[in-house]
Amino acid sequence: MATKEAEIFIRFTRQLKDLTRLEARQIEEALEVHEGLLGVLRGEWFILGYEQLGWLVGRELSVKEIALFGTEHSSVLTQDEGAMYFFVQALMEKRDISNEERLDLIYVMPKQYQKYLMKRFGFHPIPYS
Repeated sequence: MATKEAEIFIRFTRQLKDLTRLEARQIEEALEVHEGLLGVLRGEWFILGYEQLGWLVGRELSVKEIALFGTEHSSVLTQDEGAMYFFVQALMEKRDISNEERLDLIYVMPKQYQKYLMKRFGFHPIPYS
């Protein structure tokens, strides 16, 4: 029987295919460093798997597409907050964006990740009311 974390990870890989233009082959290739989807599940390397998927999405989608994904699918990005933060952080590590674009992306990601992303990328904290 699969753990809750495994079920969420499997569902997330399916959602990535449905909600982006990524193909199953690309997702499997991104996870190949961990012996593919089955390797991630077997080893319970969910954080590492989310990180690999975040780097994939960061490479394949434009800043505008990532922002749209973060805005429209916030609930998808918080299914397993402890592990999925690393997917979101990996998205922010997209190499070909300016700090202004990165900050804009942080602001459209789920609120519970924003203060950690701000700190990680050296921005001043968001004032909360």
